Amino acid sequence: MYIALAYDISSDNGERVRKLCEKYLIHVQKSVFEGRITERKLETLKSLLTRCIEPDEDSIIIYRLDPFGTVRRESIGKYIRIDLNFL
Repeated sequence: MYIALAYDISSDNGERVRKLCEKYLIHVQKSVFEGRITERKLETLKSLLTRCIEPDEDSIIIYRLDPFGTVRRESIGKYIRIDLNFL
């Protein structure tokens, strides 16, 4: 599968999060990664990320893109609501 991952880390763990993401994905911007990843590796990455963030302060968002154009959004840590209502 192909994913895009973005994070907003307010704790001192930003460097650790970046290094973990670099092991699995391509670094495309300061806090944005993307790439192909297996389900198993994604679950491992999510587990590692969950252990190194402050859930009440930090936010990680993962967008899963399937071959049919469907996008699913997952959050780890602080939930950031987005309003997708456009005029």
